[in-house]
Amino acid sequence: TAMASSSVLLPAPLADTGLFAITGPTGAGKSTLLDAIAVGLYGRVPRHDRQVGEMVSRHAPYAWSEVEFEVHETNADTGQTYRARYCSRWEVKRKTRGDDKGGLGQDAMTLVFSPSGEAVISGKEAVPAKVGELSGLDFGQFEQAVLLSQGKFARFLHAPEKERSALLEKMTNVGIYSRLSVAAFDKAKEEARKTELLAARLDATRLLSEEERTALGSQLDALNEAAEQYHEEEQELSVCLQWRTDLDRLDRQLRDTAREAETLRQADEQLQPDFARLADHQRANAKELATPMALAEVAYKALQASTQQLGELQLALPSLATAASTAKTVLEAATTAHQVAQTKENDLRPLLEV
Repeated sequence: TAMASSSVLLPAPLADTGLFAITGPTGAGKSTLLDAIAVGLYGRVPRHDRQVGEMVSRHAPYAWSEVEFEVHETNADTGQTYRARYCSRWEVKRKTRGDDKGGLGQDAMTLVFSPSGEAVISGKEAVPAKVGELSGLDFGQFEQAVLLSQGKFARFLHAPEKERSALLEKMTNVGIYSRLSVAAFDKAKEEARKTELLAARLDATRLLSEEERTALGSQLDALNEAAEQYHEEEQELSVCLQWRTDLDRLDRQLRDTAREAETLRQADEQLQPDFARLADHQRANAKELATPMALAEVAYKALQASTQQLGELQLALPSLATAASTAKTVLEAATTAHQVAQTKENDLRPLLEV
């Protein structure tokens, strides 16, 4: 690149160094180191707004710059903070054909995770914007905060106070203290307002004299006595109200019963002619019904006697069945003997006739 020869920087001694100096004679390449860092991150050269092409050594076929940096990031799921490492690369090549052969082509930029090399974003506009988002410093702020070379520190000192404060706040991460200060001021203001309100209420509160406390005590006793009396009256009224409720209920039942009685009376009047005809019919048929009734009574008595006899027969049935079985056996034996005797008689009859 702009270095005339190869140079090696050992990063190990600088890893734990909070402050170090870049020294050397004029033209040694001190500012070139800063230019390489700036162009690797933002694709721009800070000194006098130089074009990046001025960084490429004459006859060099290409030039590039890579800058690795770490930032604090927060896991959106767990809320834990961790250090993430990125690598930003800028490069440009000379043209190898065409009328403009040997001229510089378009420079390009890429941003990847380090050391995996996984792509994050690419493009001359997108990468510097993403670097500014990750670091919290755009190119102008990075130039003032990091690249204060060749008299630009004086320009930073003469910058507006608001601009310097914003830059220093990002550099030192003291923004939280500013927010805490604002929150503390607002809280103190709110508490002061509450204190003033309490003081105003306290001033408006007047202590009572002994006479006023005595008078209020007497009023309180009178109110308590009146409240007790009202409570007794309330209980009496509650009993009266219950009586009144029961009376209304009984009155409704009485009216309902009266209506039912009237309905029954009207039905009785309507049935009186039927009752009269039934009585006449009974008187006219009294004689005709006398004989059937007497016969029915005789039949009922006969039924009772038959029922009694049936019961007696049912009780005697087992013994009668046994006697019948015995009689049947005797009858069968007698029949057999009769048949035998009849046969003998038939056999002897011819002999008797001779």
